Amino acid sequence: MRKRKQRGPGTVELNMAAMLDMAFQLLAFFILTFRPSPVEGHLQLQMPPPTPVTQMETEKIKPSTDSGGIPPDLQTLNIYLESDAAGQLVGVKTGLRTIIQGPFTPAAADVLGEQLKSLLSSGTTSFDKVQLHVDSQLRYEELMKIVDLCTIQTLPDGTQLSKVSFVEKTK
Repeated sequence: MRKRKQRGPGTVELNMAAMLDMAFQLLAFFILTFRPSPVEGHLQLQMPPPTPVTQMETEKIKPSTDSGGIPPDLQTLNIYLESDAAGQLVGVKTGLRTIIQGPFTPAAADVLGEQLKSLLSSGTTSFDKVQLHVDSQLRYEELMKIVDLCTIQTLPDGTQLSKVSFVEKTK
């Protein structure tokens, strides 16, 4: 019997180009087939209005004054919604003024509706939009009750309030 000649340990070469090609194919597949749920696709961003870069260099940008010399930030009524650990609405405030303290009952909804009517339809204020600052624990159903109350309000010019937005409160 003849002895086999022993060979030294050989090296294995990996084709890196083929591996990278496969990795990019998988990446492209997942990017093209990914469909985010509506909750993941909704981002509430507070971005400044777009302005051309050339305008910024040549002129100083003046704040937009759409209604009688009042800047847009002062035309927004900010309402702060507080919730308990169970997600129930327990408080509604505008600035430092508390409108509702305690559970959100139909009577509390009437009080809030009257307060919104007095704030939005009086000629002394210039609010044309409402921004709701919401606790992260607040249930969506509770938030929609407040949004419904806001959208039935009328502005001093007789039009319905249509600009209602909400953002999560930062702690």
